[in-house]
Amino acid sequence: MFAAAGILHPIGSGFLQSVPELVRAIAHLQEKCPELQQVVIKLNEAFSGEGNAVLDLRPLRPFSSLHAPDHLQRIENSPEEMAFQAPNETWVSYRQRFNTLDGIVEAFVAGNVKQSPSVQGCITPKGSVEIVSTHEPLLKPFIAKPSAFSILRCPPLA
Repeated sequence: MFAAAGILHPIGSGFLQSVPELVRAIAHLQEKCPELQQVVIKLNEAFSGEGNAVLDLRPLRPFSSLHAPDHLQRIENSPEEMAFQAPNETWVSYRQRFNTLDGIVEAFVAGNVKQSPSVQGCITPKGSVEIVSTHEPLLKPFIAKPSAFSILRCPPLA
């Protein structure tokens, strides 16, 4: 939607329905943007950032091909490289929730100040849009390691 509207946004995946799809999408992001250092994985139907996890890609540089089975396996088995927003989250529980709720992956936007304005709307049966509410949540600082990487230098996914 952002791309269609010409709005700058982090490089990322479309809708992912399984951990194997997530792993392939991460490898694809590494291929499209080799200098990418971190990605954020977001669960559908999560709120207040509780469904977010940041994966540090620096230890996961490919040994050979980005799509080689050994590299994909390293991505899938990388919980020690992952920082979860929800307290007490583990890769085992997060993996199960991802397979149930689905989600996306996109480049992690580094920085101390982040804003996330939000709007809820209702599309009426006649096709008009009614604004229900707007808000700007107070975002907790995320525990991922900072990066100087600029997300907007990478090409959008095809």
